[in-house]
Formats: sequence, C-alpha cells, structure tokens
Amino acid sequence: HRVNAVSLIGNAAVGGGDLEPLLKLTRGDPFADARVAAIRVALEELYRVRGHAQVAVQPSIEVLPEQSEGGVRFRPVDVRFTIEEGPRTLVGSVVISGA
Repeated sequence: HRVNAVSLIGNAAVGGGDLEPLLKLTRGDPFADARVAAIRVALEELYRVRGHAQVAVQPSIEVLPEQSEGGVRFRPVDVRFTIEEGPRTLVGSVVISGA
C-alpha cells in the first residue's frame, strides 16, 4: 500500500498552511496506520493549543484498486482527516493576587 492523496475537511478556524507541516504523508510513501494515528494526535494537539479543547479529528482511509509501477504492484490509499473543531475558548484575563 502506498499513499496516493491526503486531504483535510472541516478546518475553518485553522488554515491549511498551519496544518500542512503536520501532514507528513507524501504521495508514493509506504502507507502505515501508525503514521496516520500520529498525525491525528498532532492535529488535535495543535487545535487544543489554539483553544479548541473539544476538537476531534477522524481519519478515514480509502484503499483504491491495485496499480503497477515499474513492475511493482501496489494499492494506492487516499487518507482524509475530518476535523470537528468545536468551540474556541479564549482567556480574557489572568489575575494574580496575594503573591
């Protein structure tokens, strides 16, 4: 199995330019579930740092029909990350007293 395409859906609050560096899957790379899981965790952490405590990222994988390239047979895989951002929480102020 090889990565064919990677896409994001639902990222309204955080632009693709901020998320792309986390998508460490390139067309033609060997497909590995562990890499997809690590990217999901990284995407969720970025959203949490930006105030989206209830974010949920769901990867979906579509295995396409077998192909052949250079005498090597493989199955291309499309990976889609669906992001449910949830509400954003911002801190209005911090007060320290009695210090």
